Amino acid sequence: MQKLQFSRFVNFSFKNLKPNTSYKIAIQIGDEIVGKDIVKTNKRKKRINVTKAPYNAVGDGKTLNTAIIQKAIDDCKEGECVFIPKGVYLSGALFLHSDMELLLDKEAVLQGTSNPDDYPKIASRFEGIEDECYSSIINVGVMDKSKGYTCENVVIRGGTIFGGGNALRKNIIEKEKAFFQELYRKTGATEQEVLSNYDYNFTFPGRKRGRCMQVSNTRNFILADCICGMSPSWNLHFIYSKDIITCGCQVLSHGIANGDGWDPDSSINCILFDTILDTGDDCVAIKSGKNPEGNEINRSCEHIKVFDVVANGGWGVAIGSEMSGGVNDVKLWNLNMKKTSVGFYIKAPIERGGYVKNVELKNSSAPRVSISQKSMYNPSGDDATTPSVVENITLEDLYLGGIDYFDSGKHDWFAISIDSKDDYKGLINNVSISDILLNRRNLKPNQE
Repeated sequence: MQKLQFSRFVNFSFKNLKPNTSYKIAIQIGDEIVGKDIVKTNKRKKRINVTKAPYNAVGDGKTLNTAIIQKAIDDCKEGECVFIPKGVYLSGALFLHSDMELLLDKEAVLQGTSNPDDYPKIASRFEGIEDECYSSIINVGVMDKSKGYTCENVVIRGGTIFGGGNALRKNIIEKEKAFFQELYRKTGATEQEVLSNYDYNFTFPGRKRGRCMQVSNTRNFILADCICGMSPSWNLHFIYSKDIITCGCQVLSHGIANGDGWDPDSSINCILFDTILDTGDDCVAIKSGKNPEGNEINRSCEHIKVFDVVANGGWGVAIGSEMSGGVNDVKLWNLNMKKTSVGFYIKAPIERGGYVKNVELKNSSAPRVSISQKSMYNPSGDDATTPSVVENITLEDLYLGGIDYFDSGKHDWFAISIDSKDDYKGLINNVSISDILLNRRNLKPNQE
């Protein structure tokens, strides 16, 4: 076995560049130039300061600024950006449009309220099922599986953007419970009769929660140098979108139920790098819908790249369990996931249908790796007509501890586990495992 060579992070930042200027960039290793390009910076944008007339937003953490900031967003034209200076700006849902930028000062905080009434319901998708959910503090595009891109060319940079957190989560659930209780009273229907129409009905009120950012049917979206999170559920959710870049960010949701960090969902060409995640669930979750609806919509998640990422909590990087539309071409490298519960997890239950194929995890550290087709996670409706398939998985240059940090405990576990149902064979194919370093101190004798 060769000695593992774990690379340092390979992304670079350039500062103090001039606007509307071309620069030659080259990467040289020793005497060899291994890459070069010419890039041109954008023209300087006119700033729309939300604290100036006619907007006059107040960053005292108490004044509700939703309508004011939304007016600035609506007024923003191509070549302009909405600027939020230092301060804490309380807001409900904001809706961005094409060809605009939202720029926050590094000491600016856009803080979501805890009032559900500040987040009107919009078309959304949660745990693989399309539904109307409460909007997010940041909303980009209009979700519609039958349409192309409803928004494009949007940039968000700098500062901090937090959702309403656990307080909003609890308030949404209570409001949804009250709605159904009123429905029982008006219709005379029993609770069971009403809930029989709802998937995963024993947690139905929580399925209406919004995100920190919902980006739907959007092409060319950049989120950079931003601290974000503390959503009532998932944090960064990209639905039916293309060409997504997230970099230089921190995504925080420790202690938030279903607090996923970065979730491309039936989206294409999504890149995450140079980011720290500390989440209350999967740090990254790659999705494409849940049976039977996900099989019918049949929109895959493809060409996903995640690199130079540190995960300081949560479960790690997951594919699934909502993967009924298929997941293809996922490349993961330079990931530090030692402090996560699992590390890397392909969740492809037989009942889901769909596929997970052409996945690479390289040059990374994690507690363990799991590839599973056993039934789990919010079962829904009829099974797919054909079982799920997992194939062409590459695991290379990995440091694995053989530990599962579940619920803050430390449990010995298999460093690599691959399993399916006993009655199914040949559905996990071509898994390549090479250059794996195990921390034997954390392994039981029969697991080495």
